[in-house]
Amino acid sequence: MRSDSVLALLKFGPRQYIEPFVSEGLLYMNHVEYFSALEAGPERCDPNEGSLFMLQPRGVRIGFRTNPDEPYKSVGKLVRPVLFRGRTSSLPNIFCMHGVRASTATSLVDPRNFKFGDTFVLLKDGNEFLKRAVRTARDHGLEMRCRPVEYVDEVSQNGRLGPFRKYSRFSYESEVRLTVSPGIPGHRELRLGDLSDIVAMTGRLDAINDHIKLIPE
Repeated sequence: MRSDSVLALLKFGPRQYIEPFVSEGLLYMNHVEYFSALEAGPERCDPNEGSLFMLQPRGVRIGFRTNPDEPYKSVGKLVRPVLFRGRTSSLPNIFCMHGVRASTATSLVDPRNFKFGDTFVLLKDGNEFLKRAVRTARDHGLEMRCRPVEYVDEVSQNGRLGPFRKYSRFSYESEVRLTVSPGIPGHRELRLGDLSDIVAMTGRLDAINDHIKLIPE
């Protein structure tokens, strides 16, 4: 991730949710399970959310034994990856943002992101925003982590997943996530206070690429 740094932070959403984000610093943080059950079509729903570890089927078989002192006998090969999920109580609540990354091509924000709402907010000081978020979480006795999502190949990925790793088919989302633990079912709300001093602009999401560009220094 160091070679593809986040240059700017944006928040997308319906206007009625963006307004309290700016005026109150409202972070509406859904539980991980919310993202695995979204009913907005396969382009948004990720049933693998909440998975902590992935085991690819290559070279793996299911074994069984009837007695503890017997060796395992093979049943057969796995036909698809195995996903290991954690206890619901151990999973965090998540606030999602969009990060403009150093690797961004001509279209800074992929139009597929326009499904997330009608309004965007561009922060002019992402570091200050994250400081306020971490401080507020700490004041509430919560642990907050802030990190860009790493996009991995679902065919070759073997090992750890978690809330900061998603399949590469979602890479156009260019997510930056804030997580708080311990998580609670449903959602959690944190209020950072008025953010207008660190907001560069708000506007219509489907016109965002008319308003931002990368400027070489």
